[in-house]
Amino acid sequence: MHFEIRAGLVCTAALALLAAPGLADPVQGHGDEGEKATEEMAMHEEHAEHTEEEGHTCPMVVAARKAAMADVLADMERTSKKLISLAEAIPADKYGWAPSEGVRSVSEVFMHVVGTNLLLPAAVGAAPPEGIEMAGGPFETMKKWEDEVTDKDAVIAKLKESFEYAKGAVAALGDMDPDETLEIFGPPMSRRTYVIILMTHAHEHLGQSIAYARSIGVTPPWSQAQEGEG
Repeated sequence: MHFEIRAGLVCTAALALLAAPGLADPVQGHGDEGEKATEEMAMHEEHAEHTEEEGHTCPMVVAARKAAMADVLADMERTSKKLISLAEAIPADKYGWAPSEGVRSVSEVFMHVVGTNLLLPAAVGAAPPEGIEMAGGPFETMKKWEDEVTDKDAVIAKLKESFEYAKGAVAALGDMDPDETLEIFGPPMSRRTYVIILMTHAHEHLGQSIAYARSIGVTPPWSQAQEGEG
């Protein structure tokens, strides 16, 4: 994942690179061309200073943020495909199965992913999904969905919808300050950290769902060909 750098540092570094002897020498000593290059560099420096003072973000930082979000989106795309294909592979009569009493069932695990996909992006600044009815706080709402949506077809539909929303929301978050500190649950964390939590949360429950599937005799679709060859 790309590292974020403050706007002032990036713009300053870029201008310093432009001013480096190896790059500046070609225009030095060339009369009007050299003077023009010097004037343009001074204008860029002044613009960068005003941009930082006015609270605007250097275009290079914006590009880096969008690139980082693109990495997250690519990962979410891969994870969503595996979760959805696994949900489709598990028989409907196994959606109520759980490894022991007091832990989430198959359907509840998938709906837990749905809840996080729909609620976390909105909590950190993305536009909320349409048609969502909250049942108290976010955790109460997630628990309600886990308890009520148990049918296989309904769960898969919600899973698909939630990932489509989450990917669009993450793309929109690329325009926001990833370093802004937010307090949603636990200690204060940056917006970037919450985006990472969203991404790794899907991985966590993909692993859980794979273990569930194996326990009831279901081979993950992406592993079937390899295991068939073995």
